[in-house]
Amino acid sequence: TPLEKEAKVKMGAEAEKCFLFPGGVDDEIFQRYANGDLKSFLKRLKIKEGTKIVSYLGRLEERKNPLAVLKVAGMLQERNDVHFVIAGRGDSSYAKKIIEAANSLPNVTYLGEVSEQEKVLLIKVSYLNILLSRLEALGLAQLEFMYLGVPVITSAVGGQAWFIRNEVEGIHVDGP
Repeated sequence: TPLEKEAKVKMGAEAEKCFLFPGGVDDEIFQRYANGDLKSFLKRLKIKEGTKIVSYLGRLEERKNPLAVLKVAGMLQERNDVHFVIAGRGDSSYAKKIIEAANSLPNVTYLGEVSEQEKVLLIKVSYLNILLSRLEALGLAQLEFMYLGVPVITSAVGGQAWFIRNEVEGIHVDGP
């Protein structure tokens, strides 16, 4: 906002270097659902405790490239200790293809659109977050995963390249 920018400039920041990123991590949501029942959540998803959950959370659209995530899941379907969860909505033909592919893999659960509580529970049970996006300005979902200490596997495009440091908050792969 103009007031925040003015305050930053008074503190010594250069005006042209002040950017406002809309949204952000709503820590009140994470606090509200901090004590959610993770065991019941896993049971509802039919995922056994101790399984490493790799989560995709976002819209089912070509730009975000969830089909690449399912390709990775396909390569790991023989692993009993790894399970992929796809959460997000979409109503395009591409989204339908994602849902069909997810439902055809034994190591993938498709959740569809999730509530705030389900989002927090999903992030809390996740071992890794994965986003192999073709184009990403920032990636609010990745900030939310990182807020709870979950590493992010990213294609490192756009803002993902600078706010997820390779081998610190996650891993950069060689593009989408």
